[in-house]
Amino acid sequence: MNPTSQSILQQLHISDWNIRLRKECFGLLNENELILTQFQPTMQKYIDGLVEEFYKHQTSIDEVALLINDADTLERLKQAQKHYILSLFAGDYEEEYV
Repeated sequence: MNPTSQSILQQLHISDWNIRLRKECFGLLNENELILTQFQPTMQKYIDGLVEEFYKHQTSIDEVALLINDADTLERLKQAQKHYILSLFAGDYEEEYV
């Protein structure tokens, strides 16, 4: 079968059972998921400054600054980082998250 016709979950053979097992290994229980979602408004409030400080530090390292290379790439990285961090507090830790 052509890999492009399958999701990554299908290609890696990750099932609901695998997801539950991984969550258990990390101690991600329903109570923890609720706590994370309750913290999302706080993260929304601070995410811009958090990501800005992170990339300020990263771009102070010459090797990293060379890899990032330009302002457009830096902005895309910042947006992707914000999206990723906020997804940690979104409460969806099933197939879409994986």
